[in-house]
Amino acid sequence: MWYDVRYSEFIWPFKRMSRIPQYDVTPQERRNVEDRARLRQNLRSEWLKLYENPHRMATGEMGYAFDPALQRWISMKAWQYHYFKPNTKTLIYPIGFIAAVVGYAWLLKWDRDGKEHLYRTGQISHRDRRNKFS
Repeated sequence: MWYDVRYSEFIWPFKRMSRIPQYDVTPQERRNVEDRARLRQNLRSEWLKLYENPHRMATGEMGYAFDPALQRWISMKAWQYHYFKPNTKTLIYPIGFIAAVVGYAWLLKWDRDGKEHLYRTGQISHRDRRNKFS
């Protein structure tokens, strides 16, 4: 049955593989997809059961579900500057980014100055200008 009264065991019917034969998928690939979907659904159900448990305060978890993978990621982000080692790549990337921005700004200014020179010397009439109101 694809629907259970409890939210944590709700299985979306359109996420299941159809029973209609598919000719572009081998039986092994189909089993792999179904196994991954089943595993994903079991992990989701387990997480929702843990997250929506109203008795977490009594177990000492203080109102949040501990996720070790999330904790590892947060710890890694907090300590990444502590373990930073400067090398050539960490020097070249910021300099290259700044050079690209400055170079593009210089290119725009050079192009605009050239057009402004043509406008001021009268080589292009006011009627033929592209940006009349800027």
